[in-house]
Amino acid sequence: LEIIHVEPKSNLKVIAVPGSGKSTVLVYRVDYLMKNGISADNMLAIMFNDSATVNFKQDLSSLEFMNLPEVKTYHSYARKLGFILEKLGLKQKSKFTPNQYQYREFYKNSLIKFIPMHLHKPLDIKSPKTVSLFIQFVELCKSSLMTPEEVFKQFKFPLTHYAFVEGFHSSEQERHAQNIQFFSDLIYDLVVFCKENPAAIDKISNKHDVLLVDE
Repeated sequence: LEIIHVEPKSNLKVIAVPGSGKSTVLVYRVDYLMKNGISADNMLAIMFNDSATVNFKQDLSSLEFMNLPEVKTYHSYARKLGFILEKLGLKQKSKFTPNQYQYREFYKNSLIKFIPMHLHKPLDIKSPKTVSLFIQFVELCKSSLMTPEEVFKQFKFPLTHYAFVEGFHSSEQERHAQNIQFFSDLIYDLVVFCKENPAAIDKISNKHDVLLVDE
């Protein structure tokens, strides 16, 4: 109750064990905020995955309001912001490719195309294990926003696989040339774009009075 009834302009961080009711508290927090003058249009709820989003929407539907806050996953909201920037003509339109087979094939082909020929046999570049390791490397670069050189060193990839560093740079050039986005690129591309184009941030920031994040 103390969390639910805190003054609307407060910043809150709630730490509790799984299953203790954090999401339920968020629902009643929304109820309290809307009853105290904050409209649903000025609220945004961000969830970690699709199932959490579905559950939270269902819980919100029990509230006695015609209009309810927007509920998105991190990735779906990043995609929405990308759409906004594309519509404004600030960002080139990308072709989102959620297919996991195409995702894996892209990076498998990147290994073949961008890793020097004399390393093909030592790296066993067609091996599913090598492809999976390269994808893991790429995803670590994107989720951490670190350079491939930093990721290679910090996560202690084997020295025999140092070609992954150039493989990352080259595969990114190829991805942009094909103008495609995979799931792991939705947040990464948006953040990189905004870092390189600070003016774009003004178009997508400060649009909500309340942000609820269910980590």
